[in-house]
Amino acid sequence: MKCQKCDSPNADNAKFCSSCGAPLQTEGPPAVPTCRDCGAPIKENAKFCQSCGASVDSRAASSSSDEDFFEEENQPRRDMRYVILPLIFVPILVGIFYLLSFRSQNPESQGASNAAGPPADMAQMMPIFQTIDSLKSVLESSPDDTTALLVLGEMFEVAGKFEDARKYYSRFLEIDPERNDVKLRVLGTLISEHKHEAEEELLNEILQIQGSNPHTLMHIGDMYDRVGKADKARDFYNRSLQAKPEQVDVFMRLAGLLFNEKEYTKAQEMLQKVLDKQPNNPHALYNMALALHLQGDHTKAVELWKKTVQVDANGDIGRLAQQALDSFDQIKGSN
Repeated sequence: MKCQKCDSPNADNAKFCSSCGAPLQTEGPPAVPTCRDCGAPIKENAKFCQSCGASVDSRAASSSSDEDFFEEENQPRRDMRYVILPLIFVPILVGIFYLLSFRSQNPESQGASNAAGPPADMAQMMPIFQTIDSLKSVLESSPDDTTALLVLGEMFEVAGKFEDARKYYSRFLEIDPERNDVKLRVLGTLISEHKHEAEEELLNEILQIQGSNPHTLMHIGDMYDRVGKADKARDFYNRSLQAKPEQVDVFMRLAGLLFNEKEYTKAQEMLQKVLDKQPNNPHALYNMALALHLQGDHTKAVELWKKTVQVDANGDIGRLAQQALDSFDQIKGSN
């Protein structure tokens, strides 16, 4: 049997690839794509998640039993912070930041602010249950299988079952106590459950080892941002910039926090830092245009939206910019 991820040969009865650790395809129903932000099943051909409204595409949707669980920790992840979805009301346009992925992927919960979606159809959930049962069977015969432990932890975390997720992550760390990426996943579950004492203890442990790692600091900031702790999120983003200045991803995250607090001028400063390094970054162009529009500079906003359409003609951000331009034209035509 060949691994679909790395094409390495494996025994016919193998459940995981001996080279890369990815689950091997077995007979049975295909895995159900799920939303990266809330974990809800995604219907075929859907463009947005019916539970949380997140945009769905090849990067935002994931499969519960596929190689998506094995993304490298340092791989850039799509983050919904990078797009503003415009809602046009006469006579003003109001923009709301939607966080796109990095976290991608991120398996961490979006916190209590997300409304619960409708219960998933049991037929759709069966492949997920089968995958969980299969992985538990692997652990019965091989209790130290770290791949199965990690995948089960991630599946339960995506489902919001943080205590169950933590159980599998903790078993993983008993076997490989030096894996800081898994410690970060445990920290994410503690933050999501507001277990402050345990959170602080583990956070201090991680920072003693990874306190100067800009990616780790940004990741911790993301965790706090997801549960609405903007001050802590901002603190870790700034610490990430101190460790490694000029990070575009961090500038965008800080701009999102400032935008949510209606600090549009300060948000523009962060977005300008992005544009200084990446003049054609469509996310920064679109968000800068919206900030300008909300402050009354409609001429400059239209100019930047037009540029967004030019640089991202076939992308999601370009389409949003075109919608903003069309709505703005309608508003002017009605006056």
